[in-house]
Amino acid sequence: RTTISRTRAGALEALQQVHLACHGKQDPTQPYNSHFVMRDEHLTLLDIMEKNLPQVEFAFLTACHTAVGDGVL
Repeated sequence: RTTISRTRAGALEALQQVHLACHGKQDPTQPYNSHFVMRDEHLTLLDIMEKNLPQVEFAFLTACHTAVGDGVL
C-alpha cells in the first residue's frame, strides 16, 4: 500500500488510479469552484481540470454534498 500526501499538491501526482473520498462542497453559482476538502486547502474542479495528468488512467471522485443541486429542476 502506498501512502500519498493528503495535501492539494500531492493528491493527484504520480498515481495511475485516483480515488478521492472526502468532504466536499458544491458551489451552484460557480460550479468550477466546487471543491474537495484537503488537509491544507481546497482542491477545486478547476484545479483538477487544469492539471496535466497523463499517467492517470482512472479517477473515482466522491464527496459529501455533491448531489444536492440548487433545487431547480
